[in-house]
Amino acid sequence: MVKLFLKTFGLLFAVIIAAFLVQSEILEYMVSEASKKHRVDARERFVPIFYFLERELTPHPRAEWPARLEAVRDGFTFPPRLVALDGIRDKVRPQFHGRLAEGKVVFSDIDPQVLLIMKRVHGTDEVLVMDAALMPSMRTESLIMNFVVEGLFVAAFILILVVLFWRDMKKLSKAADQIGRGNFDFELDVGRRSALHPVAESLNKMKLRIGQLLKSHRNLTNAVSHEFRTPITRLRFRHELAQSGATPAEKDKQLAAMTATIDQLDDLARELLEYARLDRETPHLDITPIETAPWLAELVEDARELARAECRPVQIGFDCTVESVEGDYRYLTRAAGNLLRNAVRYARGRVRISVDGAEGCRVLSVEDDGPGIPAAERTRLFEPFARVDSARDRDSGGFGMGLAIVQQVARWHGGSAAIESSGLGGARVTMSW
Repeated sequence: MVKLFLKTFGLLFAVIIAAFLVQSEILEYMVSEASKKHRVDARERFVPIFYFLERELTPHPRAEWPARLEAVRDGFTFPPRLVALDGIRDKVRPQFHGRLAEGKVVFSDIDPQVLLIMKRVHGTDEVLVMDAALMPSMRTESLIMNFVVEGLFVAAFILILVVLFWRDMKKLSKAADQIGRGNFDFELDVGRRSALHPVAESLNKMKLRIGQLLKSHRNLTNAVSHEFRTPITRLRFRHELAQSGATPAEKDKQLAAMTATIDQLDDLARELLEYARLDRETPHLDITPIETAPWLAELVEDARELARAECRPVQIGFDCTVESVEGDYRYLTRAAGNLLRNAVRYARGRVRISVDGAEGCRVLSVEDDGPGIPAAERTRLFEPFARVDSARDRDSGGFGMGLAIVQQVARWHGGSAAIESSGLGGARVTMSW
């Protein structure tokens, strides 16, 4: 607000100064036209008077000038007086300072009640000044001219401001209307110098965020309907088999299968709630230094326990070239754990996690020797519920939410995630920040 006030005040001040300059030019023009009309320059009419006064003063010492001036002033309609040159400059418009210094007759109408008529005494710093009271008609014309000129300048200035402001307001109104209609495919362009630029920037960010949320909502709605359909169908089928089971053993088998399907639905609901929370909230990140080696050792130990629990003979190793990384410990651990769990599920026998750094950037990589991921599928896999239609599918475990959460955590840390081919033969997923 302070910046906007100073900017507007500065512009208005410049407009008023310009108005005063134009007034001076108009007054000069009016005097010139009046002189042409009467075939005489008004200033020239006072040249003989000042010539007479100088002849009365200059032959005598300067100390006697006030007394000599007092002796002759009674015969003047506008009694003259002596003023120092430096003391009269503020009564003269800047554009007339040169004329005064050259010893020419100068008029000054800075005081609306009095017209100052002055001339510098040749060779001195003294100025002869006569105070001529302006006639009512002249004062009225001068005031009218001043009000008209200043009013026109200020009105033009305000008109320009209003037109520019109204133009940007219409842009904002149109953008809000587009957002209300669900159209987010536009860019609100408001000049950087506009007072509404911060509002436009906020509206652009809001538009982008709303678009992302709606897209996420549609994706989740579609994915939920698809993901829940299969286990519910399986559950209904198992229920029918249990009802028609001939023996208690057959019924127990179907009930156990139903329990597994219910557990799967429970896991799916938990994953959906977790992703929905992470996707819609921007949490407060507790950025702290994390010692790399102990952190990776802890992650690897958890991954080895998962491999043993799932009876997967996988060797898991880690490597790091930096002593520490900076980030939110909880979310980075969640993302790295997701990558390791994916690698353990799909690896044939080897998994490796590493952390490297260069020029202030940290890169966490997890790679395996599994079937790999086709290049055409790599970008899509960071979307929720996305899977590859080969070895990496729901039969291997998971619901396709792990990489989506990794991408979200990377964005919160100002980075990104990507999938590449691994030197081990499978896939290599990296998260850089």
